[in-house]
Amino acid sequence: MNPGNMKQHEDTMPSSWTIAQQAEVELWTRGRESTRRRLSGAVTGSFLYIVAALAVGAYLILAVAAVADGSTTITGWNWGLDEREIDLDWMRQIAWGYAGLAILAVIVYPLTRLLVSGKLPPVLASIMRCLPGIGRTMRTVELGEFCQSMYRSVAHSKTYGEAFSEASRELQDASMRRWSAQAAEDIEAGQSIADVLRSSPITDLPLPVVLAFVDGQHSHRESLRVWHEAARDCHLHAQRQLKRTTQVVSFSCLFVSVFLAALGLLLAATITNMVLQGWVGMYSWHHSGPDWTEKLVESELLFLPASVGILLLAGTVGAIERNLTGLAWLRSRRLMILLLWFIKWSLWILGTLALLVALPHPITLVMVAIFFTSIVVANRWRYREETESLNHWLRLAAGTTVSIPDLVDHMGDGFHGKMTGQAKRFASRVRLGQSIELAVRRSGLPVHADTLAALMTPSGKLPAGSATASAERAASTPDLADRDFADRNIADRDTTPQRVNSSIESPSMVSEQFVYVVATILLAWAIGWMVRSLSMPIFGKLLEEFSPHQDVSSWGLETTVLIGNVVVILLVVWLVAAFLIRRLPLWMVAWVPWFGRRSIDRWRCEVLGAVARGVRRRQPAGDIFRFACETTRVRWIRNRCSKANKLSEQGTGLAATLRGAKLISADEQAWLSSAEKNGVFADTLDQVIANIRRRQSLRWKARKSWVVPLATFGVGIYVLVHGVVVVRALRILISGVS
Repeated sequence: MNPGNMKQHEDTMPSSWTIAQQAEVELWTRGRESTRRRLSGAVTGSFLYIVAALAVGAYLILAVAAVADGSTTITGWNWGLDEREIDLDWMRQIAWGYAGLAILAVIVYPLTRLLVSGKLPPVLASIMRCLPGIGRTMRTVELGEFCQSMYRSVAHSKTYGEAFSEASRELQDASMRRWSAQAAEDIEAGQSIADVLRSSPITDLPLPVVLAFVDGQHSHRESLRVWHEAARDCHLHAQRQLKRTTQVVSFSCLFVSVFLAALGLLLAATITNMVLQGWVGMYSWHHSGPDWTEKLVESELLFLPASVGILLLAGTVGAIERNLTGLAWLRSRRLMILLLWFIKWSLWILGTLALLVALPHPITLVMVAIFFTSIVVANRWRYREETESLNHWLRLAAGTTVSIPDLVDHMGDGFHGKMTGQAKRFASRVRLGQSIELAVRRSGLPVHADTLAALMTPSGKLPAGSATASAERAASTPDLADRDFADRNIADRDTTPQRVNSSIESPSMVSEQFVYVVATILLAWAIGWMVRSLSMPIFGKLLEEFSPHQDVSSWGLETTVLIGNVVVILLVVWLVAAFLIRRLPLWMVAWVPWFGRRSIDRWRCEVLGAVARGVRRRQPAGDIFRFACETTRVRWIRNRCSKANKLSEQGTGLAATLRGAKLISADEQAWLSSAEKNGVFADTLDQVIANIRRRQSLRWKARKSWVVPLATFGVGIYVLVHGVVVVRALRILISGVS
């Protein structure tokens, strides 16, 4: 592409800006405004959570410290006094730490709001974009605004210099405006568009993809198509990320708030427990030595700052590892990256153990487990999102002059996590002479079967309806007012806003319900264990002195504890089965409650979606099933596609093949058989996929209507029984003392 002047070919675009294009741009604009507004609300709510938790925690610590100030513990009343004053200076230091965290929250909150609104200075904006979740979402929103501006300028046949100048006036973010103004000057000075895009302050997807497409000579139509797809991809990513980010931010800040408030409550209970231990010591023949609460006061809290430092170091090592992975994947650097990966995870484990030692409490263990589980789930969502984007752009590039290894290599620069290494390994293997199919299999790159079939088809032998045929038909089609560019059949039907909303609704709903139920049950079980192991022995010793004939134990508590232990064991087994469901035997998958049926439906949609896209490209169904068997890592998909491939080779119809492989039901086979005769098989298959996803969402909504209240009721009964036992013990103790 000529950086200063975009070449005009015989397929010039109409000079008018159509109503459809304007409507789409306005829809994108309103979507960005909604994203900023909803994200600002989530940030404000999270800020209030944290400030309230800090206030409650500091108040509890200072109030108990004021009451216990000057208290002493006396040990060995009958065999000589051992008087010792309780040191409370450490509690006041922790209260000052709470005040420091409150000041930090007050500073970060307005900066985050300014980041969301796009009013931060460039330097601060580049720093605040590193925030997990919020930073990535805002980078996607700002990049979408830039791609939209470029798309509109290209549609009006402006030069790239004029397009960047227009973007510098339209963009809301200050750093992007300044970069666009500088880029316009560089373009006018003769610098290539690829070099200018590489200097962008935001390098997330799909900007690396645009780099791969603009490296070469392309027509005006292809340039317009690339910028349109880039803008559309950004806004679809923003839709996916918004709900996930608001949930993660709200849950993380709620998690931190509960942790801070619980820490204040724990420290207040620690001092109370020490006073009671001193009271018990006056009437004891032998002193059993310091328990876990005294150890907590004396030494374990020193591990808290050490754990924070170790975790920060682990994050730094992880950032270095990601930067090295983003470079060319050379064998000489592979050992270094593996070493950094090992060091990173060793530091994460060491920092977590230090945190558990600093706060040796079952609630801490439960909250740490929930936190890491949330990280794993978020990484799976991100990996799935990057997989969809990868296959979308590979399908668009099939049949064009774009180099596939260069495209994947550029996309690897915008990926995160293990997808980066997979993309770099794939590009390196293809450049070394391996076939695309072999490189996909050995690199582990998650390429869908229909995408691989499109890439393996020689460009000169593409059937009618393929990418090349569509491009040739588009070249002879002068009327582009419908905005489809006459080759819309190769676009992903799964990336429409309706499909995006339905695809993210079910995972979000599953996460919301699952985390709530699991966290509530495990926290209640941990609190009950704490009451029985710490408070009840103290009450027992006191009752031996004042009410020796009374007993605090009851059959109701024992029965409740037994039921609670059984529920927790079943819940842990359920958790393990849900996370390892891809590796379970095929006969066991369907027996995993909730997640078994959900996983099978998701795998069915993945295969059926590949078949639908392949039918639109007129690809042989046998090739799609064969590629799915060779590339998938899910045994269920491999088993079903292997059966489908055998049936397809025997000449069975496509609807009967899908039914024989148990990919569709009998009713769905009847619909697809009729659609196959009427020539609307792909559209009907899309409707089947939409029905499966809709039923999945309805099932989870129905479960939410009874599971969440039932879990809340059960947890309430469990906590209430423990509370009744504690109140009964206090009543007996007060009566005995009086």
